[in-house]
Amino acid sequence: MTVSQLDLDKLQQEDLIDEQNGEPPRFGYPEKVAITLTDGGVWQTLSDGSRIWRVRIFSP
Repeated sequence: MTVSQLDLDKLQQEDLIDEQNGEPPRFGYPEKVAITLTDGGVWQTLSDGSRIWRVRIFSP
C-alpha cells in the first residue's frame, strides 16, 4: 500500500510548536486509507496457532 507524500516541513513545524508547549513527542501521523483485513496485507499463522496480520505501508 502506498499513501500520499507527507509534508515533512509542516510536520516538523507542528512538532516544534508542540515541543515548545510541553507536549509529548509525536510518534505517528493519521492517514486515511481504504484497506481492510480482507483486501490488503497478509495473514500469517504462527507456530503457536495464533494469527497476525501484516501490511507494508510506503510513503514517497
